[in-house]
Amino acid sequence: MKIYIKSLSVFSFIIAMLLNTGNAFAQDDFTLTGLVIDESNEPLIGVTVALIGDFETPVGTTTDFDGNYKILVPEGVTGVSFRYMGYETQTFDLTNQTNISVTLKEDIDVLNEVVVVGYGTQEKKDVTGAMSSVDREDFNSGVMSNPTELIQGRATGVQITPSSGEPGAAVSVNIRGTSSVRGNNGPLYVIDGVPLGGGASASGSVGGGNQAPKDPLNFLNPDDIESIDILKDASATAIYGSRGSNGVVMITTKKAKNQEGKVSYSAYGGMAWVRKKIDLLSADDWRLSRALIAQSTGDLSFLDWDYGGKTNWQDEIFRTAYSQNHNLSVSGGSESGNYLASLGYMDQEGVIESSGMKRLTGRLNIEQRLLNDRWKVGFNLSASTINDTYAPLGTGSGTGDTGANNLIGSALRGNPTMPIYNEDGSYFQTPTDVNPVALINLINDESVTDRYLANVTSDFKIIEGLNYNLSIAYDRSNAQRKGSRSKDLQSETNGTGTISNNQNTNFSIENFVTYSKTIDKHNFSVMGGFSYQKFDYEFNGMYVDNFFSSAVDYADNLNQAANKQASNVWSGGGSSELQSYFGRFNYSFNDRYLITASMRADGSTKFGDNNKYGYFPSAALGWRISEEAFLYNSDVVSNLKLRGGWGQTGNQEIPDHIPLMIYNPVTVNDVKTYEPDHQPNEDIKWETTTQANIGLDFGFFNDKISGTLDYFHKSTTDLLFKVDLTPPALATVGYVNLPAQLINKGFEASLKVYWITDGDWEFSSNVNFTMIENNIQGLDNDAVRTGRLNGPGISSTQVQVIQDNYPLQTFYTREFRGFDQEGYSMYTNAEGGTTSSSDAAVERHLGSPHPDYMWSLNNTVKYKSIDFSVFIDAKHGQNIYNNTAHAFYNKRMLSQAGNTTYANLMSEKNLDQEAITSSEFIEDATFLRLSNITLGYNFNTSNISWMSGARIYATGQNLFVWTNYTGYDPEVNASMDVNGYPSFGIDYTSYPRPSTVIIGINVNL
Repeated sequence: MKIYIKSLSVFSFIIAMLLNTGNAFAQDDFTLTGLVIDESNEPLIGVTVALIGDFETPVGTTTDFDGNYKILVPEGVTGVSFRYMGYETQTFDLTNQTNISVTLKEDIDVLNEVVVVGYGTQEKKDVTGAMSSVDREDFNSGVMSNPTELIQGRATGVQITPSSGEPGAAVSVNIRGTSSVRGNNGPLYVIDGVPLGGGASASGSVGGGNQAPKDPLNFLNPDDIESIDILKDASATAIYGSRGSNGVVMITTKKAKNQEGKVSYSAYGGMAWVRKKIDLLSADDWRLSRALIAQSTGDLSFLDWDYGGKTNWQDEIFRTAYSQNHNLSVSGGSESGNYLASLGYMDQEGVIESSGMKRLTGRLNIEQRLLNDRWKVGFNLSASTINDTYAPLGTGSGTGDTGANNLIGSALRGNPTMPIYNEDGSYFQTPTDVNPVALINLINDESVTDRYLANVTSDFKIIEGLNYNLSIAYDRSNAQRKGSRSKDLQSETNGTGTISNNQNTNFSIENFVTYSKTIDKHNFSVMGGFSYQKFDYEFNGMYVDNFFSSAVDYADNLNQAANKQASNVWSGGGSSELQSYFGRFNYSFNDRYLITASMRADGSTKFGDNNKYGYFPSAALGWRISEEAFLYNSDVVSNLKLRGGWGQTGNQEIPDHIPLMIYNPVTVNDVKTYEPDHQPNEDIKWETTTQANIGLDFGFFNDKISGTLDYFHKSTTDLLFKVDLTPPALATVGYVNLPAQLINKGFEASLKVYWITDGDWEFSSNVNFTMIENNIQGLDNDAVRTGRLNGPGISSTQVQVIQDNYPLQTFYTREFRGFDQEGYSMYTNAEGGTTSSSDAAVERHLGSPHPDYMWSLNNTVKYKSIDFSVFIDAKHGQNIYNNTAHAFYNKRMLSQAGNTTYANLMSEKNLDQEAITSSEFIEDATFLRLSNITLGYNFNTSNISWMSGARIYATGQNLFVWTNYTGYDPEVNASMDVNGYPSFGIDYTSYPRPSTVIIGINVNL
């Protein structure tokens, strides 16, 4: 068994030392008394007074209504601690003391928690917009290739759906629903104040299949992240204008926290496996089934195609995958500045043979204070290189993509009597049968992606309260993908080789000034600024075939191909610019009444002169009810704030140069000519999302119970749409603004409860709940189809619609009504009855891929140095179209010498029944997932002068899923878009999401 032990063995000596640390002394029993007050000399009620010592049963008490305590101190006690929510914990030695009175100090980090907002920070108590904050201690733990996986299920209103379980797979992030009918619905990511562009990602049909690109956010090492703040409502996101319509995710990386030098190292080793396999016929059962069919039908051809082997193709393509991760950081500083440098390495094998991801990252954060702290200069640099290796997992259309380009599809339908190898060691292949192992080993497909993100910041104090800020950033990503298909593969005759390159750059410069002033009970701040951002992209590639030898990888030797035509070379590129003016006003009176207002004007080169600029205002009010006189001294209510906000954001996610006439080369009747790409539209304008939000933040019993409640209503108008045109239009398609609106409305709730904070024990729970309703209204034109299917006889069939008065991507197909007496499928006809004719069946709206509601629960228990957490998340009411089952799981596959499932074999379906597109394959994808379970131990390093902390832990991810969905995993989203209109909730031979167990260690020096 391959286990990454070497990476952890270096700590064996350290762990041995830690297990032997600690001391205690004993003294006779005595009574300890005292008084606990705050800095205002007011008694504190319910303070936990816990004895520290060498005894098994925790000993402690709490202060009474006058702040007094009294406790009998047994033998073995060495000290006492005083803990109270919102205050700093204090610990005292008990040597020769019988009375200890304590003044607890407010914990500024808790009471004045700072969150990141657009162009600055704000104390959480003063925030008027809707946002969720997830700190490092609340991140998901385990194998994480993408930063968004850290917060999956941790924030209300945020739906995070991985496209598959492939290492580094793209992740769909929707904040408060889908805000646009086409294009990108993902949020804007801002890293340390720098708004990102998309980033290059290698994709396309290279090596095998038409695979979705990896997630461009993979370049960021999750271990470098300190916190993630999600801006959700328009009053919070409008400061980013056209880029904030889908929400904003603010990522803050680690910074040096003090002047002392610090070295941190973390590592883990883990293993992963496929949680569930499809229950296919074994070779013996396959033979028996076909023999019985031959006997009952008299068709002796069912006795053919037995190759004498016994092969479980799923076992051959899946494996136990191993991963390792190492992170090293060094930080320190002086009175005038600080620095933090980190280096990370990740090696993650995929559970499918030949797939995986290796990532090397480096980060440098420097901050220097000059001119007596008047001028603060910062420099941040992030660099990464990612090597992805791909298995041939096709998602393109066509029957070839179900076999020669689709590893999982070929394994599911593969004849189980086929051996893997011939007697001479070559791969067993026939003209009609695909060997999945040959697909893995005779197709090479890999990419290398380099990304560099650098920014320089300057914060200059002009006068007291007036600061000028400058940020200059440059983001560059390059991706190259190389693939080859050996001429020894049965589906190839001469072999093919492909190389493609993608490059994206993003340059931004932002200037803004902030003025803050406090006059008596009035506190206000004003911010205004200007930003400019330019995005450039380019791509090129080449494809050749007809190689004479397979001795050298074709992608490294394209010149030896006989077929090197100019038509097999491509390139392209483009650019766009965005310049913006923005401002914000914050005001509070008596620390109770809060006002926030902002305005942003964005100008984009994507729009014509008639609508070059879009204007996006917002306003929000807040009332800190808990600061009113009638609640100020309440023993029950510790925090109560009412929020209300309104605002507008925009969307510019359309192709470049829509107002201009662009021509594309075409060949008509062997004559090369040009035709318009689209109909120019000078009047096309910004898509606008208007959102209203009302929320309540609450805390009771000194925030031992706390949470938020929010209701929101989003309406997107002037929808950007691609339509078909007829003469006399100059082109066949054009882009317009539709007079319709897309509505998302819903409710969010979060609750945190500290059940126990007594002595050595702590038990807390976090619950998140989200309910969102999506609907499009006023769409007068015909329904737009999307959600294409793949498979023999069904390729390019579309099963989803964008239609008036229905949620986006509603499933629209025939309604399956069971089987008739002969085993043929029945469907609903126009009269509401049933028919066995697929042509006579009518299509109906048959469910949504979006959940009715979703929730999560995290329970954490701490006892002394041990911590244990269990995280569960769930989604209810969503549907998935199981395109995999449609294409492969039917009895008819047996007549084609393919395999099928036991469930299909035992069904009443007729052997001759074709796999007709219908709701037979729309499944309830409701699930409850044990997402994460972690057990950790923190060593006592107080007696080791050169070590500040050490921890070991074990984590399990995705260990159990309770669902009725029959596929590999109910949380999946294969890309089945049509003409730029996104699909959602279709599963087609998707890479299984694995179960994972890791063992890790963290050491701080």
